[in-house]
Amino acid sequence: MKKIRDITIVIPTLGEKTLTKCLNSIDSGSTLPKTIFIIIPKEYSKNLINIKIPKNAEIIYTNLKGQVSQKIIGFKNAKTKFIMQLDSDIILSKNTIEHLYNFISINTKK
Repeated sequence: MKKIRDITIVIPTLGEKTLTKCLNSIDSGSTLPKTIFIIIPKEYSKNLINIKIPKNAEIIYTNLKGQVSQKIIGFKNAKTKFIMQLDSDIILSKNTIEHLYNFISINTKK
């Protein structure tokens, strides 16, 4: 059984085709984030029609366009201890989230 960690992944996107591979790499990892926020401007919502959205993902539609604005919206909505931002063309290896979580948990100074 995969561990679910107290992590939110924020993905600003326009619904690029690479988003599918990005989401698949997250979903097939050894450790899953609690939440994935897919932040997309409303005018690009049709680009998500053929993209399989994981169960732990939430689409947040915005009137704002631009990665910085989209990231801010995702960060403001995150309720987990850790937040990870990914571009929609990033492909994670199977253990990336697990390794990052373990490293940060051990090396975080108060």
